[in-house]
Amino acid sequence: MAAWCWEPGDVAGRRLAAVQLVEVGAAFPGEVAGAFGVTYEAVRLWRQAYSAGCRSAGGTSGRSLDDAVGVA
Repeated sequence: MAAWCWEPGDVAGRRLAAVQLVEVGAAFPGEVAGAFGVTYEAVRLWRQAYSAGCRSAGGTSGRSLDDAVGVA
């Protein structure tokens, strides 16, 4: 069983968890959006940023995800 966790205030970790839930097929984007209290569009943008980070870096890190989605 897979599990995801993040510290309070860890925006990048929370977004990464949301994206990975969709990427591994554990949930649909709309389900993730509802569970995380965001819009479907937010999840779509997070996935897009994650995908762009993976393509440009051969993987992704919290920092590249932060940069891609504009988190300081």
